[in-house]
Amino acid sequence: MTDSSASGDEFNLDDFNLLSSILQSKFGLYFDTSKFPTLKSAVKERFKEIKPKNIAAYIELIAAAEASYSFPIDSEIRTFGESKQALNSATRESHCLVELLTVNETKFFRNKEHFRAIREKVLPELIESRASEKKLRIWSSGCSTGQEPYSIAMLVTEAITEIQNRKGTKENWEVQIIASDISEKALNIAAEGRYRNDDISQIERTLVDKYFFAPTHERVATAPLELEQFSGYGRAPHARGKSRATYLIKPEIKAAVTFYYFNLASDNYPVDLFSNFDLVICENVTIYFSQEITRRVIDNIYRAMNEASYLFIGYSETLWQISDKFKLINNFDTFYYRKPTALEDQAQTLKYSSRITAPLPPDIAKTSAAQSTKPPPRVDTAPLQTGQPIAATPPPLSFGADSNWQALLKDGLTRMAKHEFTEAGRYLEKAVYYSNGNLESLIALARLKAKISNYTEAEELCRRAISADPLCEEAHLILGLIMYRKGNLAESIFEFQQVIYIDIESVPAHMYLGDIYRNAGQTAAAIREYRHALSALRKYASEDMIEDLPVSILKQSCEQNLSVLNRA
Repeated sequence: MTDSSASGDEFNLDDFNLLSSILQSKFGLYFDTSKFPTLKSAVKERFKEIKPKNIAAYIELIAAAEASYSFPIDSEIRTFGESKQALNSATRESHCLVELLTVNETKFFRNKEHFRAIREKVLPELIESRASEKKLRIWSSGCSTGQEPYSIAMLVTEAITEIQNRKGTKENWEVQIIASDISEKALNIAAEGRYRNDDISQIERTLVDKYFFAPTHERVATAPLELEQFSGYGRAPHARGKSRATYLIKPEIKAAVTFYYFNLASDNYPVDLFSNFDLVICENVTIYFSQEITRRVIDNIYRAMNEASYLFIGYSETLWQISDKFKLINNFDTFYYRKPTALEDQAQTLKYSSRITAPLPPDIAKTSAAQSTKPPPRVDTAPLQTGQPIAATPPPLSFGADSNWQALLKDGLTRMAKHEFTEAGRYLEKAVYYSNGNLESLIALARLKAKISNYTEAEELCRRAISADPLCEEAHLILGLIMYRKGNLAESIFEFQQVIYIDIESVPAHMYLGDIYRNAGQTAAAIREYRHALSALRKYASEDMIEDLPVSILKQSCEQNLSVLNRA
C-alpha cells in the first residue's frame, strides 16, 4: 500500500547519510554532503515513478539490491539477456536510481595523448609480443555510450593492417574488446553504434569513411544520451534533441566489441569474463569512488590483466596510495601503467611505483642526474634527526618559555611575512616543539627553511608532515619546489602530481609542471598544465594572492607561456 502524499520531499540529512553509505558500499559511488541536493532530486524523481510508501521504505528497497553480477546486451536487438530479466525489483530500482546519479560523457579518441601512446607504442608492442597466439583482449571499463571501445577497435584494426602490409602477409587475429558500464541506457546506445555528425567530427576523415556507414536521416536516439530528465552526478540536468543525420559503425568494428552491464565496485570479478586482458582503459571512473573502493577496483583490475599488459587511467586520477604493483611509464607527453612480468625485478618495480622514476625525457633525465650530484647548499643550522622533535629541549628564546604554541606560530608567521627570518625561525621552532610536531607548525617552519634555501631541513620537515598526513597538500607542494630547485626533476614531478591528486585545481602545482615540461620540450604536456592553471585561476579575483604573487600576474604568466607554446 502506498502513501499518495509521499513525494520524497521529506528526504533529510539522516536519510542522505544512510542512502549514500548504501550506494557507496554497493556501487562505489561517493557522496559528500555537498551532493545532498543531487541525491534528493534523484530520489524525488524515482518517487514519481514507483510511489513508495515513504523514504524509509525506499531506502530499504535499495539496501536489498544485488550489486555483484554482470549481463550482456545483444548488439543487434538491443535487449538484455535472461540474466537481466531475473533481477529482483530492488535491483532493478537500484539501476534506475544509479542512472540518475552518473554522468555518461565521452568522445571518440577523447584523450589524444593516451590514444597516441596506444597507437604508436602500446599496440605495436602488444601485437609483436602476442604474435604467436595472435590474440588480443582489451577492456574498456566505464565505456559509457561506446565511443571509447569503438575508438580502440579502429586503432587495433589499423595497427594490425599496417603490420600485415609491411610484412606482406595476411594474418587472422582474434580481437576481443569487452566494454562495460553501470548505465543500461548508455549501453543500449553503445550497442546500437549510431552517432551524430558532431560526435564524429573529431575523427580523422579517412577513419570515418572506412569504419562508418554514410549518414542516414532516420530519427533515432543517438549518443550522447537523450537527457531531458537526466540529473547528472554533481551537474545540472541538460538536454540534447534527436538528430536526423546519423552515422552507423560498420559490422567489422561492432563485431570486435561486446557490451556488458557490470558494477566495477563488485567485490569479485567473474574470471570467465574479466581475465587475461592485454590492455585496460579505466578513465574517469574512479573519480566517483572513495579511496577504499578505488583500491579494491584497481586490485581486481590487476588480477584481470596478463603480464606485460597496460593500464590507462584518467588525467585527474592516480595510483598513488592505491597500488604499488604497476610500473609507471612516461611516453608521448602522458603517463600510463604497465603490469610487470614475473621475471622482472619486483623490488625495482615497487620503487618505480612508489616514486616517479618512470622513463623521463632525455633533457629532464640528463639535467636531473647532473644536478642531483651537486652538494646541497651550505646551511648554518644542524640537520634534523629523522623522526625526532625539532629540539630535545625547548630552544632558548629571549622572551622566555611560552607553551602557547598557537601564539608562537602566529608570531613566527608575522615575522616571516616581514622577512625577519632569524626571529621567525626561533618562534616557529618553539611552536613545533610545544605543539609536539603539529602539522600546521611543521609546514610553517618548512616554508621558512625553504625560503632561506635550507633545503635539507625543509625536506625533513615536509617528510615528517607527510608521514603524519599523507594528504598534506602544502607539504607535497613545498617538497616539490625543493626538488625543483635542487634539480631533481623526477622527484619534483612526482610531488607536484601528488598535489594535483589532492587538489586538482592547485595553481602552483600546474604552473611548476608546466615550467618543467616546457623546459624539457614537452610542448603538449606544458600546454595542458598551463591551461589547467589558467582554468583554476578563474575563481580568484585579480588582487588575490597565491604563493606571494597576485592572481593577475599568474594569469598573465600562463597566457604568455601558452601564446609562445602555441606558436612553437
